[in-house]
Amino acid sequence: MPQTTYARARRSLDPALLRVSHADRDVVVDRLKTAFCEGRLDKAEFDERMDAALTAKTRGDLDRLLHDVADLAPRPVERPVIGVARPFPSSEERVWAMLSHWLGLATWIIGPGIIAATKGRRSAFVRAQAIEALNFQITWTIALLAMPLIAIFTLGLGTVLYAVVPILVIVGGFVALAGTAMRYPLCLRLIKR
Repeated sequence: MPQTTYARARRSLDPALLRVSHADRDVVVDRLKTAFCEGRLDKAEFDERMDAALTAKTRGDLDRLLHDVADLAPRPVERPVIGVARPFPSSEERVWAMLSHWLGLATWIIGPGIIAATKGRRSAFVRAQAIEALNFQITWTIALLAMPLIAIFTLGLGTVLYAVVPILVIVGGFVALAGTAMRYPLCLRLIKR
């Protein structure tokens, strides 16, 4: 029978040493946002704790961030449920979500990709909208490559897509700015959230 080391035995007994998932971090980030909105944290404390939450490795790292701002009862990991209202995104989140759509016009997938990789780490709303913009730009590129065939099969009416796509992107930016999740029609969602 193999002998267990002290560290392995201690890790199995102490829940504070257990590794955390992205979902665990997202729950703590949402609770920190709520505490900031309620005035329990000032801007400097909020920024410091957000950085710590996003880089937390263990349950103990996350618990230390909420000890003075949240109730002591642990909450279960929240899973997205259809039809359940999510907290309304902040003005900063809405602006970054709008930019993720609009930058697609000028930078193709580069702008939305950078926003998803940077600001998307702090906000599920920004991440979802940046990935939606990425998927739309990829879909539009595939449609451009198939445009000669589309034009032939639609007797030239398919070229209307050239005018519709920028309009959809602009509308997507305004929808995100309003705090609503934009879902493009006929979009291949190759990149998952």
